Amino acid sequence: MALDKKFLKYKLEKIKNDRIFKDQDSETKKRIRKENSKLAQEEADAIHSYLTGEDNIDI
Repeated sequence: MALDKKFLKYKLEKIKNDRIFKDQDSETKKRIRKENSKLAQEEADAIHSYLTGEDNIDI
């Protein structure tokens, strides 16, 4: 099975979102989910780059 960046992002984001407290107001949960999405994308890119050897660094 090939490493899929979208699936990796999904799993990382799900783990982070499962840690959100259910008693928080909707706006706070929405903000946290948005932050988690951005962070999960960055982490997925880094992990995928490390494991595949593909690096998109502009020097």
